[in-house]
Amino acid sequence: MRKQIVLPFILFYILLSAGCAGRPDTADNDGQIIISNQRDISENKDDASLEPTSQAEIMPSEIDSTVEHSFLGTVIEETSAYMIVEPDENEEERQLSDRFTINYPSEHYDYFYGEGRRVVIYYYETLALRSDFEITTDDISTDGFRGFELSVIPAENSEAKKKTMISEGLYYYGISDVTVSVDDQTMSLAEALESGKIALNALLVRANQDVQNGIVEELSYDDGGSALYQYQDYTIIKYHTLDGNRDMYIGSRDMDINVNLQ
Repeated sequence: MRKQIVLPFILFYILLSAGCAGRPDTADNDGQIIISNQRDISENKDDASLEPTSQAEIMPSEIDSTVEHSFLGTVIEETSAYMIVEPDENEEERQLSDRFTINYPSEHYDYFYGEGRRVVIYYYETLALRSDFEITTDDISTDGFRGFELSVIPAENSEAKKKTMISEGLYYYGISDVTVSVDDQTMSLAEALESGKIALNALLVRANQDVQNGIVEELSYDDGGSALYQYQDYTIIKYHTLDGNRDMYIGSRDMDINVNLQ
């Protein structure tokens, strides 16, 4: 009978010891054994699935910008699928690269911008996190930056009835100068045209938009299609005559269509 009592006790002790051996035990203040159900921390340190994903691990293509960016540059290569543009020296994008590939969302089979053309590229991508220097956009302007503002400086009395050629196809009449605020800078219109920040055609596009919005009055002429746009402080005349005159005049508010004859 004694052997029958001892044997179950020994088996119970062995099973109890085996169950406790696989788990780290700690003792409380009373010396009682506390069995922990937590995994050893060393088991987790190499488990990448338990590590939080850092911002640096996110692929650049997964990060989109909600801010519109733009830069002025020159087309140096072009196909129906893309163009390569060299940003101007003073553009922020030039600090990243002197060449950007502009991928079109769909191929341009019917037209090309032309190598050597000055263009403004508008985009929303975040370039600071990229290394391929590629942009996908179809928002490309050949008229310079959008959102420019003109300011006309009145002429002195001695210049009130005088016209001056500013650049090829552009004349001033009865005014001293025209300045333009564009690309966060203010400069003379002549400088903006020379640098490519705006094109002369952009003034005409803006004038037509102002007519549609009821901001300015337009007078049309049957000489081939000339138009006069009268603003509050100045007037713009764009000639389109049958004899081939395509000049543009910016002048005082009282300037009329016959200014080219003076």
